[in-house]
Amino acid sequence: MILPNRKLEKCAGKKDARYYLNQPYLDTEESAVISTNGHIMAVCPVELDEGDTSGPITAESIQAAIKACPGKRADKTASIKANGSLQLDNGQSFPREELTQKWVDYKRVIPDKDKAEMVISLDAKLLKDLADAINTPGTSIVKIHIKDNSTSFYIESDDSSDCYGVIMPCRFK
Repeated sequence: MILPNRKLEKCAGKKDARYYLNQPYLDTEESAVISTNGHIMAVCPVELDEGDTSGPITAESIQAAIKACPGKRADKTASIKANGSLQLDNGQSFPREELTQKWVDYKRVIPDKDKAEMVISLDAKLLKDLADAINTPGTSIVKIHIKDNSTSFYIESDDSSDCYGVIMPCRFK
């Protein structure tokens, strides 16, 4: 498969009891790699190679494939042959875990974006920085108050403090 340079491991579980969520998953029917921890999910389209099969893709194999690619970081694509094992173009090989059960039915939680009542664009890094500024350490939940998609958003801390913030909407390309 050919996978664009993304940090899919950020959405995978971290030592989750549901072991199958601890690494991204290649779905060959959808030509996509999915990564989820049960709270967030990333779906990234891929170009399949002949012989690729559905199953787990280790974060280590993705990181190694991207590192082995020439070019600027944003332009890199990982090439991994995903069949019995995970083979990189440079000869590196990673074991591929066999699942003992069916992987999660991730499609059932994907909302129809065409039916959204409001669409907003904001800088996720700025939202994270703002959440860190108004929340007590170790807390990251915020409530976002939205009047419309063109005026600033009121961001309220979830830690029972009186701290709040404002973030401006962004233009979406």
